[in-house]
Amino acid sequence: MNRPLWDFVATTTSAWATDPESGIVWAGELEGRRGVRIVQDCREATTIWFDCGEITLRFEAYLFGRLDDPTLHRRFLKFNHTSWPALVSFDRRDDIYLTGRVPAGSVDQDMLGVVVGAVHDGVERLFHQCVEAARPGRERSR
Repeated sequence: MNRPLWDFVATTTSAWATDPESGIVWAGELEGRRGVRIVQDCREATTIWFDCGEITLRFEAYLFGRLDDPTLHRRFLKFNHTSWPALVSFDRRDDIYLTGRVPAGSVDQDMLGVVVGAVHDGVERLFHQCVEAARPGRERSR
């Protein structure tokens, strides 16, 4: 673990959590990982987990459970082509996450804000599409 990076992420996210205008409703540590919980419009909230490595700051946020929908997977590829630093990825159970890495040396308050903003935006853009794909046969208004 990169202790100076960990301390920076902890200090910055804790400060955001005390600001009622930030959209961050929780910042803390759980089981050795640092996280923030951000309010969403499409669902209650999303938790972003940070891993502070020597070379990169890695982050992940759960988006949705496994969906076997080729059309949705193509949308994920299009999203990945145009988004940064958050990308769609899958875990070993094929659950869907937004993940990414940024160089540890580039992490400042602005970059951390870019990461949190990219995850927030990605969830807002993709969550409803996941819900629609999970309910096949229903009328789609979009």
